Amino acid sequence: MSSFTVDSGTAAFTAVQEGYSSSSGALEQKKIPVVVESSDAWGALFGLVTPRDLVSVRTCRGAIGAAIVSTTRVDVGGGAGEGTLVLDNIGTWSALLVDLQDEAFEVTTGRRLCQATFLITSAAQ
Repeated sequence: MSSFTVDSGTAAFTAVQEGYSSSSGALEQKKIPVVVESSDAWGALFGLVTPRDLVSVRTCRGAIGAAIVSTTRVDVGGGAGEGTLVLDNIGTWSALLVDLQDEAFEVTTGRRLCQATFLITSAAQ
């Protein structure tokens, strides 16, 4: 079982390997298909979203001696904020959950298939 934890709470889910993608930019972005087992678990995960329009990412370039370096600064203006993303058998990161799309719902079980998008704010631990 995978999880995302912010000060305001924890949500558990199953990460699906098929459809998982990762892209680079100022911050790495992970799009992960997830299965949420119940309406309560969906509510917990949805409550941990920090909408992308409340996140500002800036890259600052400078020099230290002869080396040119970049520093990425992330400012969060609302939402749940940064937390710990744990993906079973893959790794652990500090991240922001910036989007959660509900794609399918099983009426008889209450399970949901969703697409979760995380911005990674620190390297895997």
